[in-house]
Amino acid sequence: MQVQVARKYAYPMEQVYSAAKDLRRLASQIPIIRKVEILEEKENLVKAKWTAHLEIAGFSQTVSWVQTDRWDDEKKICEFEMTEGQFQEYKGLWEFFQESEGSRSVLTVSYELGLGPLGPFFQQMLQKMVRDASQMWLNAVEKILSAS
Repeated sequence: MQVQVARKYAYPMEQVYSAAKDLRRLASQIPIIRKVEILEEKENLVKAKWTAHLEIAGFSQTVSWVQTDRWDDEKKICEFEMTEGQFQEYKGLWEFFQESEGSRSVLTVSYELGLGPLGPFFQQMLQKMVRDASQMWLNAVEKILSAS
C-alpha cells in the first residue's frame, strides 16, 4: 500500500528542509510520538528508534521501530526505511520543493503490515492511520517554523 500527503509552507524551502532534519525537535511536535532515540548519526544518515502511542478504532497500542533516514542536501530529499518494527515494509521518500510563494513538501510512504486473512478488514483503518501520521509530520514542520 502507499500513502502520499503534501503541504505548502509560507517559508523558503531551505528553512522547511532544515526543520524537517531536526528529528528531536520534530518528534516533540508530533502528538503520537513518545520518544526518539538517535542510535547513529553521521553526515546525512540518521538511524533512530521511535516510540509512538496509537489509538485506532478503540484499540490503544504503543509501538516502536528503528528507522534509517538518508538525507540528500543537494536534491532536498530524505529516503527512509524501517529496519526493525511491526511492519513487514515501511519506507518512503520526503521531498522538498521551492515555489514562487514559499515551498511545498511531499511525503510518500509505502507500507505492508502482513495482516493475513484480516487484511481487508483492517486495511482501510491502517491506511487512515498511516495517512494521519504522515500528515502529523508535515504539520510538525509548520509548528517548528512558526515557533522560530
